[in-house]
Amino acid sequence: MKHRKQIAALCLVLCLLCGLCLTVYAREAPDLTQKGAITVEMKDGGKTVTGGSLTAYRVGEFSEEDGNYSFKKTAAMEAFSESYEKLDSPDLAKKVAAFVKQHKVPAYGTAKNKNGKAVFSNLEQGLYLIVQTAASDGYEPLNSFLVTVPMQIDGHYVYEVNAAGKFQLKEKSEPTDPPKPPKPNLPQTGQLNWPVPVMAAAGIGLLALGLALRLAERKGRHYG
Repeated sequence: MKHRKQIAALCLVLCLLCGLCLTVYAREAPDLTQKGAITVEMKDGGKTVTGGSLTAYRVGEFSEEDGNYSFKKTAAMEAFSESYEKLDSPDLAKKVAAFVKQHKVPAYGTAKNKNGKAVFSNLEQGLYLIVQTAASDGYEPLNSFLVTVPMQIDGHYVYEVNAAGKFQLKEKSEPTDPPKPPKPNLPQTGQLNWPVPVMAAAGIGLLALGLALRLAERKGRHYG
């Protein structure tokens, strides 16, 4: 009887310990009523990048199934054939961006770069594609990327999400050779040569006149 009581007590202790473990390691459930925000840091290293604007497209909805949370495609993205399993894949973001552009998925919102930050506020929870629609001064447009609202960090859901794009300097165009001056339009050969016969005939005429005058002067002297 004594042993039975000890075994029962031991089982009770084990049950309590299991319950404590389950409490400690229970997954946090998101607050589905809470709005979110995305702040895109516009910096190249430690340098603030100015100018440009971003557009956000809501391409996924927050979904729960048996206590597991994930993102499913919105109605506008139902025809998109790729899976949302690897949300951190640059290749997936590129494909989503191509689909959004091709199918003219409506934008959820836009944000201008102000002092190195572009902020999307009062967002519904979901998966967002961020596209830079106007490049920052001196830089190429950012590669499109995906951001979730909320984002799970260290087991906790964060509703105000910070993101950062990778900037690439705009390539300077090679200087072009200055245009060559147009070649002068030379007169045709006939235009250059036509005065020659005239001048030659005039010279002969003047020479003949000079000889005639000289002969006349000699004759006058002879008869004088």
